[in-house]
Amino acid sequence: MQMFLSLAFLFCFGSFFGWCLEVVCRRLDHGKWINPGFLTGPALPLYGTGLMLMYLICLLCEKVQTGTPWLDAVLPLLIIVAVMTLMEYLTGIVLLKLLNMRLWDYTDNFGNLQGVICPFYTFLWGLLAAAYRFFLHGHAVAWTGWLGEHPACYFFIGIFYGFFLVDLSYSLHLVSKIRRWASHSGIVVKYEKLKELLYDRARHSKEKVNFLFATYTPRRVKETFDVYLKALQADGKRVKRIFRRKKK
Repeated sequence: MQMFLSLAFLFCFGSFFGWCLEVVCRRLDHGKWINPGFLTGPALPLYGTGLMLMYLICLLCEKVQTGTPWLDAVLPLLIIVAVMTLMEYLTGIVLLKLLNMRLWDYTDNFGNLQGVICPFYTFLWGLLAAAYRFFLHGHAVAWTGWLGEHPACYFFIGIFYGFFLVDLSYSLHLVSKIRRWASHSGIVVKYEKLKELLYDRARHSKEKVNFLFATYTPRRVKETFDVYLKALQADGKRVKRIFRRKKK
């Protein structure tokens, strides 16, 4: 039970920290405050799941020692990088095949595999793995131990999951509409690029930009996407940046 509660806390913390990291990176890269991911709230489940996996892998490697100091230091990092890259690949493929959607797109990056993973971002996973292994793991163990002694704190974690489930339900409903529209149009939607386009058009039209509900529009979803698709088709270069024709 204690392990379950510890993982629940790490998922909350990792999801929120990853969201903050992505918001800052997008601001530095694009100069825009854009809500990352497909949820409306401040959470990226990929990072939350990643933090849980790093925690479990480091705990396991601490119990299973090889007797070689350098190998005991490097092995957890290699396992974390492999697991995180596999998780990113499987998540990306599921979204692509089932929802006609890319939450991230590495097609322009060197050595990419189906635009879902690439060496550069695997290297970044390695940096995050090293930062966690050598600087954060001890704190994570201490935090989960402290929470075990103060069970009242789990009330607030429960509140997080309550909002998270409501957010997930709303976001999946919206994504299902995007999927139907994408299937009808025969395209794969690059979700982050779509949100950037909506942001740019809202600013150009001097409309209010909604940070959390980045894809919110007063029009019906299908009508909105049809309007934006026609606008994009008028500019071939912009179309290539936002959409990629689905391979038959």
